[in-house]
Amino acid sequence: MNIKFISRKRRVSMQKQPNEGRQYGRYEADAKIHFIVPYDLTTKVNFQHQPPLPGPDANKRFSGITQNISAGGICFLSDYKPQRGDYLLIELYLPNEAKPIVMEGEVKWSRANEDGLRFLTGVQLVKVSSKPVEESIYFDQDHQVIWSVVLDQVLGNFAILHKKIYPNP
Repeated sequence: MNIKFISRKRRVSMQKQPNEGRQYGRYEADAKIHFIVPYDLTTKVNFQHQPPLPGPDANKRFSGITQNISAGGICFLSDYKPQRGDYLLIELYLPNEAKPIVMEGEVKWSRANEDGLRFLTGVQLVKVSSKPVEESIYFDQDHQVIWSVVLDQVLGNFAILHKKIYPNP
């Protein structure tokens, strides 16, 4: 999968679809953009409940794989099914980065995946790297997209890494 930033020539509707519970539109991997990342955006996440669950699973950490990301949220696939309303501490691991991006957010939905064994979970992010998400959301005039600290932390790092690998595109 190649990640691309949307060019000025192509506009993507960021309006909600009927019966869609998302507040912000998702950026599909096949949208036109200014640079191409030469690796998959699928990344590992670790997460745990905040505050910790009572009992023997008090500090248990769970793992998952990202499915998509938006200006205000993240969706991941996991063997564990969090409940709507759970507050999670999430660590997102980008390729070639030693430290994870730390996120906090509330589970908005969780449902069985097509295989019936794993669960897709949608989380509305509240903080990313200790920065409030909602206050950071804005419309980027240059690229004609809704942007935020979430996308800056995740996709911005891809842009920096890409420039290091391919200094002369």
